[in-house]
Amino acid sequence: MKSLRLKSILFAILACALFVSCSDDDDNEKVLTMTIASRTTTCQALPSGQEYGGYIVKEGKNEWKPFCNYISGFTDYTEGFEYMVKVKQIYIEIPREDGSSYEYELIEIISKTEKESEGIPDDL
Repeated sequence: MKSLRLKSILFAILACALFVSCSDDDDNEKVLTMTIASRTTTCQALPSGQEYGGYIVKEGKNEWKPFCNYISGFTDYTEGFEYMVKVKQIYIEIPREDGSSYEYELIEIISKTEKESEGIPDDL
């Protein structure tokens, strides 16, 4: 009898732990560190096709790529400076009009260095 009660209690504790550790917020938010190049690129808005300025970024040691999203709170960009920033990437259930499923918020500017970013492909 004691064994059955102990097993029931252990099962209840494990079940509670499972539900507590599986929070939707963990799946919907991610912290990224990225480098923002010292020059910008051109992006096209969907569905209008209207052009606007976007960043060129890389995460870690990855390749440079266009980044056509707005980073909320990042208002300090000056061409000719390379930035290392920490941002929060937030998944949104219903994509915005431009088709993006993510929003980005600045957490902090880690560094701002006056320099020409190296290794950016000519087609960006």
